[in-house]
Amino acid sequence: MKWNYCRLCWCQARLSAKAVVGQPADETDVRERLAAVRHHQLFFMGMHYRRRPMPSARRRGGQWGAPRKPPPAPAWRPEPGWRQLPLFEQIPCDYSRLALADADLANPWLTWAKYLAHQLAEPRGWGRNIRFAVNRGLALVLTDYVEGDVIRHTEIFTPLRALDLPVGHTVTVLEEMAIFEDDSEPSSIDGVMVLDIRDAVRDVCEAGA
Repeated sequence: MKWNYCRLCWCQARLSAKAVVGQPADETDVRERLAAVRHHQLFFMGMHYRRRPMPSARRRGGQWGAPRKPPPAPAWRPEPGWRQLPLFEQIPCDYSRLALADADLANPWLTWAKYLAHQLAEPRGWGRNIRFAVNRGLALVLTDYVEGDVIRHTEIFTPLRALDLPVGHTVTVLEEMAIFEDDSEPSSIDGVMVLDIRDAVRDVCEAGA
């Protein structure tokens, strides 16, 4: 207490005087404003006078958080080049033997797939983590892809689940590319055909992440 006025009253008086004259207030002006105080004042945290402004938490550019990764450049379906026609049907691919570290990031099919995934992400509400996981899944299943091959559900489901990658979202992109075949079979319970929706439910939950 000073002259029967608390510290907050002094701070408020100095702040009011400075706001009026636009410069540090002199003692006379502050005393006149203190004399006008006739009641107790209520202050909330952060609203009283501060000697120094708090440093801003904003990064360069005035935005919060990490900078956004630029969107992928526009890409289209790769031009079909000459290739020898296969003598036999497509051999099933064992994706479990592939590792993300061995993914062919320069594959034009992967470039196109990433662009499509970016286009599909916003209208479907895919979060940042989902988009990242989808790109990893696409890098895995498109590593050895060549024109004319078909990627089957039964071949990619287990390998993607083993890496905790979203099957449903990855399949959405592959369907958009028209290179996916859903060969999964419905399960039967007491003679009633019931589709296995566990994968779909999990993907919906992950979309909200």
